[in-house]
Amino acid sequence: MVFAVVAATLIRFFTFEAYASPAPSMENSLMVGDFLFVGKERKQFF
Repeated sequence: MVFAVVAATLIRFFTFEAYASPAPSMENSLMVGDFLFVGKERKQFF
């Protein structure tokens, strides 16, 4: 159980995260409440 929580936290922190669309600002392509998965990968390592 502890391993699953740690693994989920690390995956969420380093790879991707889910966001909900809270406002109708992009209503032509997204509806309010739609979920977006945002990748957090880095292109360069310095």
